[in-house]
Amino acid sequence: MGASLSSQAASCCCVTNRRAIFAPHHGPAPAEAGPVPAEAPTVPATPCPLDLVFTLREGPAVVASTDDISFRGHIQDKATSCYISFPGKFKSGWDALVQELHGESVACVFLCTAEDGLGKHSDDPEDPGAPCFCRRIYGLRDYLTFGYYFEVPPCTEEEMAKHRKKAAAMNAIVVRSDASVAEKDEAKRQAELNWAECNQAAAWGCAWYVAWLGRVMEAVEKKQRLKIVYFPGQVGKGKLTMEQLADADLWDGTGCGGSQKCEIATVDLMKQKYGAVWEYDEVDVTDFLHYEFQKEGVVDARRGMSWQRGVLVQVPDGKTSRWRVRCQETSEEFDTDHVRQVADTFDQLIRAIGCNVLQQVHQMAKEKEQVNEDIRRLSHLVPECGTTVPELVQSQGIQKAIDFFFDQMTPTPFFTDLYVKLRELKALEDQKQALNCAEGDAVEGVGQVALQQMLRDIINLHCPAADVGALALGRLPSGTPSMSLRLQTRDIRATHRLRDVVLSSELEAAMNAELSKNLPEHRRWQLQVVKTEFFKMYERSLLSLSELTPHQRERLQEMEAQDQDIHLSAPAGAGKTFVAVQHVLNTLQQAPEGNILYVAPCASLCFYFLRWLATRHAGHLTPEPWRSSVQQLLSRVHVLHNPFGDESSLLTPQLQNNQLVLVPNMVEMPLYSLVVVDEAHDVFRQDADSHVVDKLVGTATRKILLSDLSQSSVLVHAFPDLYQVSLTEVVRNTKRIVAGAAAFQLAGGEDLACVGSDGPPLKSFLFETPIHDAVFHHYGEHTLKAVSHVLSSFPCLNLHGRMALLVPDAAFLEKFQPHLQTALSQITNRKFRLTSFESYLSCLLPPGSDEEAVEESLLLDTVDNAKGLEHMIAVCIGLDATISGTSSDMVTRALLYQGLTRAQLMAIVVNELVVGGWLEFLGLLKFQEKQFDATSVFQEASSDAAMNVLKEVLEAHGDQSADSPVHVEASGEGPDSDKTEWCDAQMRAVPVSERETSVWDTAGNQIQAQIRQLRFDPLQPVRSASPTPADTRVDSAGPAHSVGPLSMIGPGEEHLPYLCVGRHKDRAILADIIAPDAKNLEQVREVAVKLLQASSQKLGPGQRTRLKWNNGSVCCLMDEQAKLTYLVVTSSVTYPEREAFQLLYDFRGLIERDDSNLEAAEHSLTSRFREQMQALLIQYESKA
Repeated sequence: MGASLSSQAASCCCVTNRRAIFAPHHGPAPAEAGPVPAEAPTVPATPCPLDLVFTLREGPAVVASTDDISFRGHIQDKATSCYISFPGKFKSGWDALVQELHGESVACVFLCTAEDGLGKHSDDPEDPGAPCFCRRIYGLRDYLTFGYYFEVPPCTEEEMAKHRKKAAAMNAIVVRSDASVAEKDEAKRQAELNWAECNQAAAWGCAWYVAWLGRVMEAVEKKQRLKIVYFPGQVGKGKLTMEQLADADLWDGTGCGGSQKCEIATVDLMKQKYGAVWEYDEVDVTDFLHYEFQKEGVVDARRGMSWQRGVLVQVPDGKTSRWRVRCQETSEEFDTDHVRQVADTFDQLIRAIGCNVLQQVHQMAKEKEQVNEDIRRLSHLVPECGTTVPELVQSQGIQKAIDFFFDQMTPTPFFTDLYVKLRELKALEDQKQALNCAEGDAVEGVGQVALQQMLRDIINLHCPAADVGALALGRLPSGTPSMSLRLQTRDIRATHRLRDVVLSSELEAAMNAELSKNLPEHRRWQLQVVKTEFFKMYERSLLSLSELTPHQRERLQEMEAQDQDIHLSAPAGAGKTFVAVQHVLNTLQQAPEGNILYVAPCASLCFYFLRWLATRHAGHLTPEPWRSSVQQLLSRVHVLHNPFGDESSLLTPQLQNNQLVLVPNMVEMPLYSLVVVDEAHDVFRQDADSHVVDKLVGTATRKILLSDLSQSSVLVHAFPDLYQVSLTEVVRNTKRIVAGAAAFQLAGGEDLACVGSDGPPLKSFLFETPIHDAVFHHYGEHTLKAVSHVLSSFPCLNLHGRMALLVPDAAFLEKFQPHLQTALSQITNRKFRLTSFESYLSCLLPPGSDEEAVEESLLLDTVDNAKGLEHMIAVCIGLDATISGTSSDMVTRALLYQGLTRAQLMAIVVNELVVGGWLEFLGLLKFQEKQFDATSVFQEASSDAAMNVLKEVLEAHGDQSADSPVHVEASGEGPDSDKTEWCDAQMRAVPVSERETSVWDTAGNQIQAQIRQLRFDPLQPVRSASPTPADTRVDSAGPAHSVGPLSMIGPGEEHLPYLCVGRHKDRAILADIIAPDAKNLEQVREVAVKLLQASSQKLGPGQRTRLKWNNGSVCCLMDEQAKLTYLVVTSSVTYPEREAFQLLYDFRGLIERDDSNLEAAEHSLTSRFREQMQALLIQYESKA
């Protein structure tokens, strides 16, 4: 677990009193510069770094305890209150409680021996089929979580006897940490058998639960006020319902312990049934810790907004209620109301790791001494050496001694033994070198280095494109001990990958498995990532990101090189607004006196744009200079949103008390240096009144339109005639979201590439509503299921501002909101507040501020108000409608496409089953858990399915031509469950059957009706693509090219006969592979070298092109540094371009994982990557 020390320091705004582990923090002081001049906007050069913040995960307290004194509760007749739940890990607080010096009743039960009920179980009368109460209060857990196996550090035989006695009571297995691997494996095997024989129930039993409930009922009968004690600073947190207990992480360290969560859920249930007599007070455990802290004891004490380690000088008494603490670092004394134990901190974890490593070093030293003794003994039996082997080792080194011995010696009866011993000695030396420490080193330093290297190795394994910095210790604002690790991702792909492994807990699992392997005696040491803190930094990183992708940079350069106005078209998630923000900042810098006009269809998108602009412009500043800089920036920006009206509709943004407000423009309309029209497909619809926009756009020096026809509810637009630029790379959404939304996309998305991660499957909750009057109640209940799915998918993540609940129109919103609020109240351990996009996005806080409160804001609004926005999770509610053969179908399709593509990571639909609707096909899908293959998924879907439906709409109405605009507004009548009859005989119904998918998880559907026909089926067989015309480039990166014949490859049947990567500067092929039955590799290489030369002259960094030759093509991709070009030959022009370039992106990922590959010798990478290249060709061969 050891490695060399990193010198990079770390700092983080989300923890206080941070202390660098590996190097002192010598970072620059916060910038205190004055206001940034308006003529020189400042833009940070790099994205915000990402910190992984860790806390220690809790475990069942009863497993770790060796107490042998049970407590069965005591209800006092004269008491006025009763403590019914207490966190058992606070031992001294527990002692204070059970000593009953406070004069109150105690219903808590702690059983420590078999005689008292430890390991015993009680039947659950409400569930006769369950073996005991464990199913209801704990659910199903593995044998380790349920305490059937635990290790203890070396201890006296008396202590070990206590452990064995307790283990016997629980039918568990206990072993010493220094037992052999074989002994531990056998113990684990037996523990798992015991767990199975005990009906997979908790080892400690559930008899305590019945005893506890009896005590609580006794206190209620005596009309005593109930009290529950929580972890310090976490009063009211961590609560669950009885239904949630079985699936939740009970020992997540939030609010209270695992068994406490069962107790609180039970009391909440009783309160619902029997009323106010079961009400309870919530108390911080700090109130009980007076007995925990004595004078001269070491504590963590709160001082202002931070926590400091110190020694208690004075404890509360009759004269004072405050503690007096002497700081260990400065010796300064201060008074405080809050002190905390220093136990179970990262210092102890680091020390435990250090002890373990040094123990390994000590053991190695003993083994090395024994091996050296064996070598000395054997060397006298091999006189051919001419010298003793130890002398040879000392003079030449172990490896040279091994080589010499192997090459020069004549085998003798003792040759093999001696050679093996030398190899053992070399292995021990290598292990010691890897640990990078010696027996005399300080325990803490050794542990720091080992933990750092362990985390670095695991992160590099799961996210190779992330650079790992230094560790730092600190505390969260709540006072919880924390440890943070500074990361820097190299590109947007790496950022998305890191987000996924963090939120999926994949990283946590790997780290904890490594801890358990290296510290088995401390299995209680488990790390958990503070996901909310990580996601705050992730969101800041995306907003402050200044580095465009190569594709975006290429298009931005193309835009800025034009001496004319621009129409930038792009699919959802391609970064239109991001490119526009960069263009605006460049314009402000180049035109010191210029002003900007931003036009959007809704106010919420204006606020979103302004927030992004402010973050990119001044997000690196401290609060005071930030405020001044943002005010100056806003003074140069005007906005206009629907309804557009006339020039008086112009608005000026202002920052008032951390709130963005739009006030009428009171000055004469200026000439604008740049006008940006976002979501232009909604502004320049042929049926829209955009005369004021036309006037303002017409007077601007430069103008840029941003559009995506797939998000429009009309087919015909009145766009100005501008220079066209297209983005074709989706960077915001996961591949699954892009694949799922493609069903509703208008034709033209065949050439899209997605650089995001795979992501989780889209989730559907389709349901039937037999009673129309209760439809909104059903929507509330099923939306609750969707929210619960999110909570279980991303435990411990605060959803404030991260979940968008999208409904079709204002009428639906008005009827739905009260039902949703009622449904959400069933989640008792979280507090949610429903708010609109405009209200949420108008808040603009200085850098480092924390906008998250106790209540988590879920964004409930219409799809129209979500245009152009993006959120981590989007839930589309009630958007479907019957395909009626009328123009309303245009609206429904656009709503669904817009709704799904608002999601960055997870998209969910909640809808009643609409017969003949757009979502009905989801009732026939069955999720297949398998590795997601984006290419095959895109091939499965019909790219023109939505357009075909809309064409039928036009053909079904003789009064409308294909060139006429077709548009209706949403009706505002809410869910239309009555429209179950086909409205137009000309519309097709397609016979269907159930099929598998890796895109949609439909397990949440509740449908009894059998679906026999579909109006809309995006998974119909795809028609073959028409051949690409000869001499025509598929990509638009430059002028068309043609390539000489490559017929020398031969007449093989492979669709992809050749793949290679070459370096520009010396035209060297670094790695290539040719299909098995292809021919003339050397001639093919000659052509490839010529292509390298041509691509270095014609392509820019990150650009790609497809060149026509004979009946096939060559696809070329240049890397972002313009050092390498990747080539793949397709034997037919009909081979899908998207798949060819996706192959090259995958190939590039293999090569560029190691920077040293850039300077490799000619052909030297072929043998190294042959298997991977073969696998890629096989994988993509089937895509033709």
